[in-house]
Amino acid sequence: MAYTNYGTAGVPHTYGTISWSGLSATCELLITSLEVTHDHAIKQDLINPTTGEVIGAANGREMYSCRVSALAVSKTTHTVANAAAALVSPGARIKVTIASDRNSDANGDWIYDGGFTASETSDGFATVSLNLVRYTATGSDATALTTAVS
Repeated sequence: MAYTNYGTAGVPHTYGTISWSGLSATCELLITSLEVTHDHAIKQDLINPTTGEVIGAANGREMYSCRVSALAVSKTTHTVANAAAALVSPGARIKVTIASDRNSDANGDWIYDGGFTASETSDGFATVSLNLVRYTATGSDATALTTAVS
């Protein structure tokens, strides 16, 4: 179902999920917001030394970064303790998987890049936020680069 406002259409968010090795099986993290940014790791203008004119550019490895926030919910018996099991930071440089999100650039394997925050909303819900990064030649598949990261 799309919402229409002044001739533009919006896509309502469907909850994707976040998971990583060591996350308790009794909880689930449902994505409430995410922001994916595309960039290049190295950028340098190629300048003609005689004229000072920019004649090209050198770009390094493609990179996606993501800041994602999620709601901690219980997966099995619906208890606060089960949901609270999600409020544990992933290990350093661990592989994190985003699944079933509408933003296809977000789905797949990522590397946890720090910045974990666990918080409680004013209405009592527990949320987590974390930074993720993906380095890839094609921009769409990080599996080969994250295989060594468990």
